[in-house]
Amino acid sequence: MARSDKKRRTLAGVDRRRLRRNATYSISELALALDVSISAVRNWRRKGLEPIDDNVPLLFQGAAVKDWLELARKSRRSRCGPSQFYCFSCRTPRVAVNASLRILQANEKTTRLHARCRVCNSSMVRNFTAAAGRALFGRRGQPDLAGFDMPYLEEQPKQELR
Repeated sequence: MARSDKKRRTLAGVDRRRLRRNATYSISELALALDVSISAVRNWRRKGLEPIDDNVPLLFQGAAVKDWLELARKSRRSRCGPSQFYCFSCRTPRVAVNASLRILQANEKTTRLHARCRVCNSSMVRNFTAAAGRALFGRRGQPDLAGFDMPYLEEQPKQELR
């Protein structure tokens, strides 16, 4: 067994830096090196991870595995438009419900917007850096939500991050 705990690791959680580009790995060695289960490596094989050849045992080149993992990670990412938030329930960028926007100051460098999804009504969050927040809210902190297609609801007091 490659892993002692039963915690499930997503593709984004795999640390590709553990692999050496010039090394070759069997399925069990690859699972052990990346701290995933053997069945996860077999699933990757079915999804397009190519071995060096079809001889048994299957061997994978470290560089090919690193490149495949990076490509798989990038293909799952989705960019939000200027008026969109990423909905974790729908797993896609969505526009928020009108009048559901709340502005929170996470810290002096980050502004956080909370809103509700129009499709599933679940909570959505979007973080902005100070520079992007100034572009959105202006110098005085007054919101300019023309690109958000929703009215400004209320500004929440500064909250502590836990």
